Order: sequence, then C-alpha cells, then structure tokens
Amino acid sequence: MISVLSRVAPFAVVVLMAWLIATAAVGTPSHPMPSQSPSPSPSPEHLTAREKRERDPQVAIPTVMRLQERSWNRGDVATFMTGYLNSPDITYTSAGVVVRGYDTLMKRYTTKYGGNRRDMGTLRFENLRITPLGKDYALCVGQWFLDLGGKKGPVDGVFSLLWQRTVDGWKIIHDHTSLRAQ
Repeated sequence: MISVLSRVAPFAVVVLMAWLIATAAVGTPSHPMPSQSPSPSPSPEHLTAREKRERDPQVAIPTVMRLQERSWNRGDVATFMTGYLNSPDITYTSAGVVVRGYDTLMKRYTTKYGGNRRDMGTLRFENLRITPLGKDYALCVGQWFLDLGGKKGPVDGVFSLLWQRTVDGWKIIHDHTSLRAQ
C-alpha cells in the first residue's frame, strides 16, 4: 500500500497544484475569464469530427505543441507564443523566477534566446502526459530538449503546463519549466 501511495502521491500533488493555480489565476471553471470563455457547447452528437478533435485535450494539446516546436525551430517566437493565452494573467515559472503576463513572457523569450533560427536552436517535446481537469482545463507534463549547438550544446528538462480551452482553442495559462541538473 505504501509503495502505491509513494508512486501516486507526487502526481496527485501536481494535479492539485494545477487545479489551485487554475482557480486562482483564471477563476473556477464556472467563473472563467469572460473574454476567454469557450462558447456554449452544442451537444456531442452535433459536433463534427474536427470539432471533437479540437475539444479533446489528448488530441488538441499535442497539436499545439507540435506547432510550437516548428515555430521555435524556424526562429519564430511570435508564432511559438500563440500556444499561450494572450493575457496579462498567465504565469511562467522557472529557476526561482515568476514571470507574469503574455507580453512579459514574449520579451523574456526574445531577450534570452534572440529572435532568429541560429540563436534559438532546435526544440522538441517528448513524453507528454495529458490529464483533463474538467472539460475546459488540462494538465500536460512532459520533457523538453533544446539543442543550442556549438559551445552551448544541448540542454533539457521537464515542464508542467496548465491549459485552458478557449474560443481560440487550447491555450497555456501556466508554464512551470525546469532545467535538468547537469
């Protein structure tokens, strides 16, 4: 029994933390940010196959993340950032720093990595584990790998992303990214 709890407890803590962040940052699912709320859902039997795929976080979130990879690998920070909710309320945490707001996060990425293909390197995401948190929220935990080339070499780590389904699709509302200890 204890060995089962020791394997399940860390994941349960992450899910609980994500839920707490979601309710603190954007309100509860019954009180989402008004400008970003999804439109009323038609009954499932009236959805097209495409609409079902777009609503399913298991399908939609990896699709957004592949777009982010391709954008990053082209040196296109602006398109990479379309995976995030364009809101002053989003948060990004890494290395003991909390960044608040879409514009501030965009500036951080541009300042730290430049805005060109050569400086940004090659990014890939792997081992995505997506857990729905109700119909409009999901948690995605995975690994990232960034090859900066030359003397900087490859770096990698893990992330947990809290996603919200909006009228514009699934968007990241909180990103916690960690660098693997070297």
